[in-house]
Amino acid sequence: NGRIFAAKAKGAPLALSWEQSLLQYDYWVIVKGSPNKENAAKFLAYISRPEPQATFAEAISYGPVNNDAFKLVPKELLDILPGAPELAKKQVFQDYDWWNKTGADGRTNYDVALQRCVALLSQ
Repeated sequence: NGRIFAAKAKGAPLALSWEQSLLQYDYWVIVKGSPNKENAAKFLAYISRPEPQATFAEAISYGPVNNDAFKLVPKELLDILPGAPELAKKQVFQDYDWWNKTGADGRTNYDVALQRCVALLSQ
């Protein structure tokens, strides 16, 4: 959505539907053995606060990881930020457990879907 709204702001004739769109989780991590673990932890603590998350959401329309950030962004952005309270009512959380389930053939649902997509795109 971030790239779509950036292109739309430049005049591209695009629209986005939030009906049944997927909400996904992302993670910040500190890799085991990182040489600067203490500062990395401080950075993660800072960047996860509502204020930096709101600033980030204003720069590119990606939903913040801290729900309190929604209270700080301009009201007009609430119509374009994934996970915003009203939009979240229309959205569905990505079911990672389902994608990772293994079928009788030993393949995950993800692998099956990927194979189908590749086959379709190869036609």
